[in-house]
Amino acid sequence: MAITPSEARKRAAPDPEMMRRLEDRVDQILVDRLRTGYGDSVYIDTSVFPDAASRDAIINRYALSGWSVSHQSDQREGDYLVFSARQSDQRDGRSCNYWDGR
Repeated sequence: MAITPSEARKRAAPDPEMMRRLEDRVDQILVDRLRTGYGDSVYIDTSVFPDAASRDAIINRYALSGWSVSHQSDQREGDYLVFSARQSDQRDGRSCNYWDGR
């Protein structure tokens, strides 16, 4: 029997425990980088995400939590996510914190 779209989405969804660990890791990266005082944007290399589904889930979760999150792809720099406070949440125009996942 053919799989339904709903069932396919359920099966493709990232593991909840893995997502909790990823979210904890991203939370810590955001706090650590923003604590440094170098800016309000944090760059996270996409290599920390095991697959596109978990990366997209993180983007959605943080967007719903008040972050502006964009996926960038650059031939020289590679793929990374940019987390920024939304315009109404920014203190000033500072930016540029990068974390490469190591």
